[in-house]
Amino acid sequence: TEETRRVMQGRAQKTPEGHDVFYLDIGFEGRKVIAGMHHAIAAYAKQGNNVVVDYIMYDRAWLDELMKVLKDVPVYFIGIKANINVIEQRERERGTSPKGHARAYYQKAHEGLVYDFEIDTTNVGPEQVAEYIKNFVESSVVPTAFEQMRKSKK
Repeated sequence: TEETRRVMQGRAQKTPEGHDVFYLDIGFEGRKVIAGMHHAIAAYAKQGNNVVVDYIMYDRAWLDELMKVLKDVPVYFIGIKANINVIEQRERERGTSPKGHARAYYQKAHEGLVYDFEIDTTNVGPEQVAEYIKNFVESSVVPTAFEQMRKSKK
């Protein structure tokens, strides 16, 4: 069927307020790509590499798999946030996402997640954000977000 072959498909819509939103529907083949990405992230990390992943969790079921494959790896789970207007401006400037993509996932992107560290980047540039993250990781704080989320699922 088409669903079993589909990687992903986009859906453009309007909110009741008239804002553009753009959703991604991940198909069976796309789900295999995501599973492969999770395992690739874990493989790099388990070989002693520092790995930074810019990740939008479109589906909460992915979190369980990600936590499972990274079980024996220290993970700093960091929430990067900003005002929706700033995010949409950045989205327009990058030109890499369909209009409305950020708005479609703005609320859901952080819903129910626990972070080791959170940063509001509304008024902060990328170099400063990178410095904040570097300082946090080097501060010898032991990451606990994944463990907290694992325990909350039991």
